[in-house]
Amino acid sequence: MLDQVAKAILKECPSVGPYSGRGMYGRWCAALRVGDVTESLRELFEAGRQAAPLHESYRALEQLVSDFATDALGRGMVMYWPDIPWEEDV
Repeated sequence: MLDQVAKAILKECPSVGPYSGRGMYGRWCAALRVGDVTESLRELFEAGRQAAPLHESYRALEQLVSDFATDALGRGMVMYWPDIPWEEDV
């Protein structure tokens, strides 16, 4: 299932954590803290290589990089996925 592969990829990223912001109404989702966009995407793709076979991680990475939201938080940017609920094991 694609969502499970996406979660596995996010679990491999050291910069991923919980996020709840505008329009989330108290729900928490997975978010990637972004210092440098290029480095953050590189981290995401490296996590994809670690998390699943290439054909599975490719589809999940395609979903992750084409369907995210951003927020600046006033302290740095996050890429977040409102449809991927935060769980401690994400």
